[in-house]
Formats: sequence, C-alpha cells, structure tokens
Amino acid sequence: MKRFASFIAAALPMLMAANIASAAPVFSERDLDALNTEHVRIIRQAQRVCAAGYHRGFVRLNDRHPCVIGEVERHVRSMDRPALLRFHRHLPLQHRFDAHRDMNNVRRFFN
Repeated sequence: MKRFASFIAAALPMLMAANIASAAPVFSERDLDALNTEHVRIIRQAQRVCAAGYHRGFVRLNDRHPCVIGEVERHVRSMDRPALLRFHRHLPLQHRFDAHRDMNNVRRFFN
C-alpha cells in the first residue's frame, strides 16, 4: 500500500501537467480567423509547390499527399510564429491539411 501511495504521489503532478498541456489554446475571433486564413494559404502554397514538381504538367494533389504534408509542416515550423504553431498543432489531422475546411469546424476546436 505504501508503494501504491508513493506511486500516485509521484505520478499525479505529471498527469495534471499532461492534462493542462492538452487544453485548447484560446484565441479571439479575429485572431482565429487570421490564423486560419494564413494556415489555409500555407496549405494552398504547398499544393502548388508539390504540383509544380511533377513533370507531367499540373497534377491536382490530395490535401493529405505526403509532399503537401511535408511542405506544410516545414513551413509552419520555420516561421517564427508561436500562435500559428499552436493553432497548427491543435487542429485534428482530418482538418490540419484541408484547404477547404469550414471555419465553423475550426471554431469548434478552439472555443
């Protein structure tokens, strides 16, 4: 019983820190719209870059194509914008690389 109590006492702060870290970041409506617009612009730019790399002309790429995912991840991480990085990391994968996502779905994850 002593071991169990000491284990709980040691693990409780780590579990609470993990719970706090997973909480949604809070953005104002204007900031959320601006971050979403910039993020969608980055996705579309990555789609153009990846489509231009193919030698058979313009190829319409899926949002979840590995090239698009890599370009978006590289671009977001290379920018010195912590708010954009938090926005990107908190979006679920099914919306993270979708250039045609609905703003109502985005608001649902942050408010």
